[in-house]
Amino acid sequence: MINLPTEVIENIVVSLDMKTLILFSHVCTRFREVVVTRHFQNYLTQQEWSITKQLRMCGWSETCESLSLIVNLFWRVHRHLELAWTSGHPSRTSSVLGVWVPGEPDSFRVTDTAIYKDKLYLGLSCCRVQVYDINSLLQVTTLETTGAPTEPGQDLELDRRSCKLAQHNRTLAVTNVSRTKVRLYNCDTDHLVGEIETRAGHIYNLVINDRLLVCLSGWSLLSWRIDSARPDTVRGRFMGLCPDFEPSDQYQNWLEIHSAALNANYLVTRATRTLVNPAPANVSQTRSRIFLHVRRIGPDGFINSLLRPNDTALDFNVVELNSMKLSESNLLATMVMMRHESSEHSVGPGGAGVYYLRYVIQVINIVTGETIASMPTQSILSSVQIPVCWRGDALYVKIVPKPVGGFYSSDSDGEEDVYEVSLAKWNYLSDQLTNIPSVQVSSSSDFMNIEAARLVVISTKFSHRPFVSLMEQEDVEHPDHEAQEPMPRFTVKASTYDFWNLVET
Repeated sequence: MINLPTEVIENIVVSLDMKTLILFSHVCTRFREVVVTRHFQNYLTQQEWSITKQLRMCGWSETCESLSLIVNLFWRVHRHLELAWTSGHPSRTSSVLGVWVPGEPDSFRVTDTAIYKDKLYLGLSCCRVQVYDINSLLQVTTLETTGAPTEPGQDLELDRRSCKLAQHNRTLAVTNVSRTKVRLYNCDTDHLVGEIETRAGHIYNLVINDRLLVCLSGWSLLSWRIDSARPDTVRGRFMGLCPDFEPSDQYQNWLEIHSAALNANYLVTRATRTLVNPAPANVSQTRSRIFLHVRRIGPDGFINSLLRPNDTALDFNVVELNSMKLSESNLLATMVMMRHESSEHSVGPGGAGVYYLRYVIQVINIVTGETIASMPTQSILSSVQIPVCWRGDALYVKIVPKPVGGFYSSDSDGEEDVYEVSLAKWNYLSDQLTNIPSVQVSSSSDFMNIEAARLVVISTKFSHRPFVSLMEQEDVEHPDHEAQEPMPRFTVKASTYDFWNLVET
């Protein structure tokens, strides 16, 4: 077998999984060379930027012919990097980016984030997007905007709610200040390359993949055909408008709770509708119901009709759906608040059962609609797990040992803060939850951008110490001025964790 032609050996190993390939590479020098040059090298070539840039710093390239270098880097990526997340001590950089003072028109309140290579994009509530270098955490630029910051008749309270970002490949999509347009940027140059206008009302959410941009607006899906790898040519070919709901006499209206998740092949939307007649008292006292809609995306970007249209409403015992994360393998992780009966012998007013609430992470195969795994808690007063993102078969979750909501409060800006939220990795196949002890998370509301070799956390902390504005300083200098109440402040801080370059302890 050792004397077989190289083409035959390649045909033998082409269908083997990575575990078997590793064993095959130990058989002989000939097999090792084939596996390393054809498979280990290809494995390194397919890594994302956070790893690729580290590989290049080690002397690797897509045309590398050094078998020893390829093997060493393969093991560092395939095995050692995973161990670094669970037991290593990553190098860390932190910096205060700004201060958010409630009521200020030009607020630094962060409402969304995105990452492209070594650039961090912060979407602020005023719909300004600031760009930072991830390595130094210094501001690089502010993205160009169009239109006046405030337009006649504009609802300022509505506009302060959020700035939405959606990034794929080299394209970044950003909602404008009135939430009626989407600005498109080239992530390589940070230049504005185009705008898309919805004309259907305020945009609730937007998602993007390689060939499609979808906006949720007017309780409908508006889609544009794009090419995210060529942002300079992205102007968008309008694909059409599709109502997310069919008319029904059972529902009076729907609430403004409308979000979406998108991968290469499927679009999932979540919305809440109000019932005309509430559910029976022995089932639930809720007047609303939550829906999950799954649609397949065609190769040309066409959004197909609903899968399982008669099975989109969640159970009446699902009170809230607070988060959903969609993997490339078509697994949807949702965090839901569920109502459970405490005891079959417990009876409340009017003979109804007594219920308690708890949070549950559910993993759904969106192709079949089957719930294949769940991570329950005992009640909403115990620890809560919040889905962050998928990495392969592992779901990263924030663990909060108290009810979700609010900010971590501290009067200290030092590193001696007591962090109450942690990060963990859950393998739904083995139901194993592995803590990541090196990461410090201050609040359940922190933004977390997890990559293969890097983690970026954007946290917001409330301080009891008053923030003294310039006007208040004048009051101190001129006592005749009317005294004002001290203003609270929220400090926005960025922390980067480098799991490739560990710190020896």
